[in-house]
Amino acid sequence: MEQQKSRAGSQCRGPDETDSGVDQWDGPDWSESPGCEQRDARKEEGLKVRLPIQSDMICGYAFLKGTAALRNTKRGSWFIQALSEVFYHSAKDKHVADMLVKVNSLIKQREGFAPGTEFHRCKEMSEYRNSLDKDLYLFPGYRPSC
Repeated sequence: MEQQKSRAGSQCRGPDETDSGVDQWDGPDWSESPGCEQRDARKEEGLKVRLPIQSDMICGYAFLKGTAALRNTKRGSWFIQALSEVFYHSAKDKHVADMLVKVNSLIKQREGFAPGTEFHRCKEMSEYRNSLDKDLYLFPGYRPSC
């Protein structure tokens, strides 16, 4: 049985820079209707909600940094094939992060077939970065039947 590996650390990952954040905007800074305020209530108190610059993002990458992305000459990129298959079958009831884990699993299982070349039996590993603080569903109004 394959063992999962995990590691947690709190060491710095780059230059000693701080994230100054960005102001959160909930709609336009002004209202078209007189007497109808559309701004966040906290702004009335003079407070602005600050968010980290790279918050609320999820990014999928076809390959790990420093390695090549592989593709089938007839069917295209392994990553796009896996992404299309997983999202087609799972987007109705799974959130994006769970689907990207499945994409990673499919990519990990693949192996290049090109006898006599450096690409024969080569491997690829996709990855994703996630700074979402909620599950992201592509069809949030859809309720699958049990």
